[in-house]
Amino acid sequence: MTNLGEVAGIVKQFLAGETPNCVTQDSDTRDILVCTHGSHDVCCARYGNPFYCKALATVNELSLTNVRLWKASHFGGHRFAPTAIDFPDGRYYGVLDQDSFKSILIRSGDLECFNRVYRGWGILPTKIQVLERELILRYGWNWFKHKVGGSIIKEDANQDSIQAEISFQKPNGLIYHCRAELIKDESKTLQLKGSCGAQKESVFVKYTIKNLCLYSELLEILPVYQPQMAS
Repeated sequence: MTNLGEVAGIVKQFLAGETPNCVTQDSDTRDILVCTHGSHDVCCARYGNPFYCKALATVNELSLTNVRLWKASHFGGHRFAPTAIDFPDGRYYGVLDQDSFKSILIRSGDLECFNRVYRGWGILPTKIQVLERELILRYGWNWFKHKVGGSIIKEDANQDSIQAEISFQKPNGLIYHCRAELIKDESKTLQLKGSCGAQKESVFVKYTIKNLCLYSELLEILPVYQPQMAS
């Protein structure tokens, strides 16, 4: 590419299923965007800027030359500041501190922080993010080595009950499918303002996982997993 304007054409080709006329290169570089802009929501400036400065120090301390940090404008989730997106994965995090951030950077340490900081993965439908988080807690940091896809099989009109499926392929090539019911949890569903400047409250539905079943492409039915209560 000779200029940035050529990027749009390549992206259009890719989204259309065509093979772009360019050379691709694999890279292990991670670009992490931290929201620090306060014009839309002051929380992002108040909590995002100090976090960004400390995060730079953490990256330097760990000598992670493949990690680049960026200050970014808003990408939602203002109430969860400080927030971040980890590219190229496209995973969202919020209410971050340096301990949880370090674990995310090196993919090691206490996974329980995901119950607090993990907001979901951009490639999956919003409503089944809770199921992926449960699988992260089950499979540990190895989960990030899997190829993953997900879909909603069925949902009722009120969205009180959802049948969801997440499929994943392990590095050894074996493919597994995980199906579960996501049941609306009235005790955890929230009604609050989504940002400092919001004029009215919004409803944030939380789900509990029921009847989780895991099976392989060989149709081997694995034991039903009884997950922790999640939302």
